[in-house]
Amino acid sequence: MSAINLTVTSLTKFYGAQPALHGVSFALNTGSTALLGPNGSGKSTLLRLLATLISPDAGEIRFCAQNYAADVRSVRAHIGFMPQEVDLPHHLTPYQILRYLAQVRCIPMQHDMTIHETLAALGISHLSRTPLAKLSGGQVRLVAAAQALLGKPRLLLLDEPTRGLAPDERNQLWHAVVRFAPEIMLFSSHNADEAEDRAERLLIFRGGRIRFEGLSETLKARAADHVYEVRVPKAVAAVLQREYHVSQIRDDGALQTLRMVGTPPDGVESKHVSPTIEDAYLWLMRSP
Repeated sequence: MSAINLTVTSLTKFYGAQPALHGVSFALNTGSTALLGPNGSGKSTLLRLLATLISPDAGEIRFCAQNYAADVRSVRAHIGFMPQEVDLPHHLTPYQILRYLAQVRCIPMQHDMTIHETLAALGISHLSRTPLAKLSGGQVRLVAAAQALLGKPRLLLLDEPTRGLAPDERNQLWHAVVRFAPEIMLFSSHNADEAEDRAERLLIFRGGRIRFEGLSETLKARAADHVYEVRVPKAVAAVLQREYHVSQIRDDGALQTLRMVGTPPDGVESKHVSPTIEDAYLWLMRSP
């Protein structure tokens, strides 16, 4: 394949009469990209399209200049995908699942060595012979991550990979991703801080369209004039919480400090503060 590049052009997808994506276009080279947006904004649909699990109604996807529609089997050989909803056979062990998938995917390595390396990277090699039915929910999700990483795919797609994971499991998952070093990674998340920490760039969706594409610092700079704090009595704070968007509350005796996103209230002294990535995301979601 040619130089690493993922290009999406005018991608559109309907579920019945309901549009899920509207003419989405972007291009990525190497590196990691986080997908942010509310439920139903198109993140999972995009990942499923990129994973070749569903086909677009319009538009084009190219990976390394190769058109998905022209040779989906060849493209699929370079993709690892972890779905949001894990549906693996619970009567099988992680080893059995990964061995079967290694054979199906024709991974050109010693199967057992590849499987052990993948499970070890995720900290679950000791569970390789334990049926999934006996594993915790977080451990099962790590097995799902293992099947996505199996064979070191060039394009790694993760749909809310850390959902339901304990802190140590989250760290183990990201450690494994860094170790396997996919050339392009896209992952969805509802955690703006995680997206900023783990991705080099952001794609933020709303209503099936991209609302922002770029660096987190760029988004925070755009929101800089729209994040402020007010320090008011608790009774006033209760009113402001009903009428304005409050992202954070700090108690200070009889007073409360409210961190607010949008337009400051009249008649209350406010001061601008530097936005966090969560502040900037909330501002974007509430912008026209």
